[in-house]
Amino acid sequence: MSGEISNDYLAGFADGEGCFYVGIVPAKTARFGWQVITEFRVSQNPQGAKILKTFRERLQCGTIKRNHRLSLIDRTSVFVVRDQQDLLTQVVPFFERYPIQSDKRNQFEKFKTVLLIIQQRKHLTREGFAEIVEIASEMNSGTKRYSKERILASLK
Repeated sequence: MSGEISNDYLAGFADGEGCFYVGIVPAKTARFGWQVITEFRVSQNPQGAKILKTFRERLQCGTIKRNHRLSLIDRTSVFVVRDQQDLLTQVVPFFERYPIQSDKRNQFEKFKTVLLIIQQRKHLTREGFAEIVEIASEMNSGTKRYSKERILASLK
């Protein structure tokens, strides 16, 4: 089914339609009152479902779902990988082998850095968590719900 779609094409597609996301959200049970969310996602209209299925097949992880399941207008679907182990063992190696060519490469490198901080459990220290907050504040501009200053001030 997906044999004719090359991995280079998938990398290019992710470059345009994908997102390497690091978010910080409130979580009462988390050590510092905040949880780090990491995910890789690619969205596509219904006609492009084959691309999302190919991502899932090639990366051997993730899920495909409606992007905005309650919307009557938005019919796009999204391929999402949130599992830390899958991100580290499937997604990161894929994009190291088939690199993003645009400025989004910088986002990928920051994303990878955050995953490694979490893997090394440094996010459980104030310094490591603050480092993630700094990195996240440089990524995904315009989508920040909570300011870096607010999050860092709550750590003191």
